[in-house]
Amino acid sequence: MVSSSMRALVAALSFTPIAAAAQGPVLADAGRFADLADRPPIAKPAEITRPGFESRLVVKFRDELGVRARNGALVALRPIRGARAIERAAPITWRPLIDTDEARLAEIETRAADRTGVRPIDLRSMVTIDAPEAELEAIARRLLALDEVEWVDFEPTVVIEPPCVDAAPATANYIPFQTYAGPNPGINMNAAWAAGNARGAGVQFADIEYNARFDHEDLCGIIPEAGVTFPAFSFGDLYIEHGTSVLGILNGVDNTYGVTGLVPDAQGYFFPEWTTGPRRATAITNAAATLNAGDFLVLEMQTFGPSGVSGEWAPAEYELSVWTATRAATDAGLIVFAAAGNGNQNLDAPEYAAYRARGDSGAIMVGAGANNASHSKLSFSNFGERLDVQGWGVGVAATGYGSLAQFGGDPNQRYTSSFSGTSSATPVAAGAGISLQSYAKAAYGQTLDADTLRQILIDTGIPQGGSGGQIGPLPNVMAARAAVDDLLATACFADVTVESACTPGAGDGVVTLSDFSCYLSEWSIGSAFADITTTGLCTPGAGGDGVDLSDFSCYLSEWSVGCP
Repeated sequence: MVSSSMRALVAALSFTPIAAAAQGPVLADAGRFADLADRPPIAKPAEITRPGFESRLVVKFRDELGVRARNGALVALRPIRGARAIERAAPITWRPLIDTDEARLAEIETRAADRTGVRPIDLRSMVTIDAPEAELEAIARRLLALDEVEWVDFEPTVVIEPPCVDAAPATANYIPFQTYAGPNPGINMNAAWAAGNARGAGVQFADIEYNARFDHEDLCGIIPEAGVTFPAFSFGDLYIEHGTSVLGILNGVDNTYGVTGLVPDAQGYFFPEWTTGPRRATAITNAAATLNAGDFLVLEMQTFGPSGVSGEWAPAEYELSVWTATRAATDAGLIVFAAAGNGNQNLDAPEYAAYRARGDSGAIMVGAGANNASHSKLSFSNFGERLDVQGWGVGVAATGYGSLAQFGGDPNQRYTSSFSGTSSATPVAAGAGISLQSYAKAAYGQTLDADTLRQILIDTGIPQGGSGGQIGPLPNVMAARAAVDDLLATACFADVTVESACTPGAGDGVVTLSDFSCYLSEWSIGSAFADITTTGLCTPGAGGDGVDLSDFSCYLSEWSVGCP
């Protein structure tokens, strides 16, 4: 007969392995992922308390444990003794946080692994907990103390006001009032259009928020996520008009009426952040799985800050599940533009230390700036070193709301000239990014990654003025295009090395027109040619045998192919 102490020991050491049929694709790929570098875990907060707003408890277990929530219980590849002890102390039901099918999750993870060379984030290991209300905070603290847990968070289960500050209309016009597309104080998009390949062709984006008017007369071809039910509250003007305005800034149809989007030729998608309940991480993940590397996610969300007080809004990625899903998306090659939020929060303050300790989610964070040449921070915008760029946070003309005009009492014929907040700033900045991506693809057949695009926008942007904390520069699309040219037109060509008759680039690793002219002059002089050095796509003479026809052919192939 087994003693009670022995039964307790067996229970403490036991764990439930995942059956082979239920492992999911990521576990089937475990051998390949095992050869990759470790992903650094997200820094845990030192402590956790339950906030004053309605919330749910979300936990992420460490990737290598293979933890899953199935049928209300936890299963795992390796022992999770601490979680088992907590289960024995309180009645707990475990549920998956992300409602995305296995194949799509596996695709995201595979793309992330191939791109980064590190083990991908195991999104399935994020779970929610149903437990007695009185015990949730104690459970959260016990979980936080476990080595097997990567992070623990209370995230809101209440509808959060979208980051928008809408004011009375100042004008009664349409396209002429989309001055954010013009020269400074705008982003110089009109000039980019005139230069060509700037309208978003070949690029997809997904807007993630509550709802939008997909039947608006100036929005055609936006693809809502299939198979979801939009909640009744999201049809209220605060929510549905908000999404309508964002989509109009980006994708309004180029026609003879209404407004025109910054990138009307891009393909727009929409993923709701709430259906039967909050699903921000699911929406981000589904969007990332739908789009391709080099495509864009636009996060039009904010959340409660450390104080938990309405109005002191933080970026949505302050929620750990949003940060994690965003990091997984950027690892997989998606480019994320995220609203910084409208709480006038200093993200460099001590109360945001745990947030900063997580590191960079990869999202390009957008603050709200003035719609004049000062480009100063607006009073409500969050600020700090985490912010990358700004967009217009006031006076933005777009579809929706009807404060500018409404025709025939039809909500699908509404326009505004006063869309505001980090909500308006984010699509203005994202439009610049999408335009640059479409230019890179059309002109060079290449795709900018998120880090490169972010740095280009920062380096070439119109500097922030005024005071009040960092929100970053305003994108300048034409200056950014020049930087793209500098990066992609020549970066992967080797110089022509010649004897002495002319002096091309001195080993700067790029082929320019002066190099080509120099090369031709050397060809005409005669026998004292030096070889061409290339990037490796072809093999010219190996030095010392002069320039011959094979060198010339190799050179031309390097010129036409570009980056290997």
